[in-house]
Amino acid sequence: MVPEETAALQQEPQAAQLGSPDDKRADLMARLRKRNLPSGQEALKGGELVKRRKVTFDLDGVDCAPDVFMNEVGEYITFSVTLQSLNSAQEMEALRGVRDASQAPLAMAKLSLFALNGQPVLDAERDYWWECLGPGGRQICMMAFGSLGAASESSMGKYLSTRSEGF
Repeated sequence: MVPEETAALQQEPQAAQLGSPDDKRADLMARLRKRNLPSGQEALKGGELVKRRKVTFDLDGVDCAPDVFMNEVGEYITFSVTLQSLNSAQEMEALRGVRDASQAPLAMAKLSLFALNGQPVLDAERDYWWECLGPGGRQICMMAFGSLGAASESSMGKYLSTRSEGF
């Protein structure tokens, strides 16, 4: 950490005592930055920078491609699907693969396919399993992906009540 950053962090608790909303926000953001941004050896470890959300739900094999999700006696099974939110690099990867903007949600939902019945979906298998889900299963995955990244109703309300516009 450079000396200017150290000095700024040391002064932030004093700013919070001033009591203005801007001072409190600045103090909060500085504490979050210090706690969450990797530095030193942590920054060199690689991997995920922030945790990602996952959603798991049950899907009926009858809603998927015919004859895929069946047991040994020919009955369709119910299995679990886990989707994981995408990081920004994965979002860009999904968008590079589309020719038309209307395909973006489908590409992003496909890339979010994380596990089937608790077993990780490997990158090399993703196209196969996505095809096996069939139109019905893919539709449900798209709805689940949409809810995975959607803001809560209270967050939307806060946005609407606090936004300001100007030049």
